[in-house]
Amino acid sequence: MDIADMRGANMQKIYQPKKKVVIASSIEGVFNNGAKECGFISINALSRINPFFKKNTMDEFIQDKSVSDSKEMKAFLALRPLVKVAEDYYTVLQLIKNYPAEAEKIIESKDEKIVSFFEKRFEALKAATKAQREDFKKAFYDERDERKAESMEKWQLLQSPFIETVDEFRALHANGYILSFVTSKDEKSTYELCVAYSSPMAGYLKEEEVKPVSREEIYFMGSSACMITPQRIIGRERMPGKKDKAAQLDIIAKQENVSKGQVFRLDDMYNADEVKDMRQAGYENIIIVKGGYAFDMEYEKAQKDGILVVERENMAAAIANKAKELGL
Repeated sequence: MDIADMRGANMQKIYQPKKKVVIASSIEGVFNNGAKECGFISINALSRINPFFKKNTMDEFIQDKSVSDSKEMKAFLALRPLVKVAEDYYTVLQLIKNYPAEAEKIIESKDEKIVSFFEKRFEALKAATKAQREDFKKAFYDERDERKAESMEKWQLLQSPFIETVDEFRALHANGYILSFVTSKDEKSTYELCVAYSSPMAGYLKEEEVKPVSREEIYFMGSSACMITPQRIIGRERMPGKKDKAAQLDIIAKQENVSKGQVFRLDDMYNADEVKDMRQAGYENIIIVKGGYAFDMEYEKAQKDGILVVERENMAAAIANKAKELGL
């Protein structure tokens, strides 16, 4: 029995909705733990346009802890909550270069004072480096495409799914909830990653959980056998604007033929402006999962804003209880 079979053996019994409920989940921080992969790709992308950072091979990164656990990488991971889009990684790396002493501090403690220090400088640096950020964005995706072409297996080893999330998603799917990914990542690489996780080498997902599904199955059969489909990944290709999450939710709601009240936005980070936009668009069911790419104080802010914050291991039950409360 492989990992996918073992983890899916004991399925939770949770409330089964009478109406269709669509989980519009972020991928990074909720499903995929890809922060180190992003760090590896970002450093290599920056090395193409800035010699400050040395380029590494995937073998070096996978096998040499002095590379994958360097101070630069630890600081990068600590500042990951600042990132919303790929070009933000450029700004994070520049902050690490510009403020090395403060970068060491945030590795040890993410208290409000040091977080505030970086938040202010992050926004200022973004505004001052628009052209460089665009150059980096291209370099980032070129670098990722080249590493995947070099070896999909090695690229996959740079990251992994959150195993607890896989279990919780399986429980939701088994009880009739529809899983979709609404993300700033590109749709192609998102689906390719899910397929890679179903490979014999990885074994995190079952092959049938990520099989291609026809539009006829989506609309008429609900594709109940398949948990993750390419049609239900709404990525940056269909984003009207860089941060227009509400418009992406409109796309999945229309595709699944459901009301806005039947869409649950699942994220790992709290963005007050994004939440405001989603609420103004009619999307009130917003849930934050702990343990992703967020500073601890973000959970307190989210709760004060009336958002449900849940533990990763209790995600399915919390979502099901919310659906039950709403009479769905």
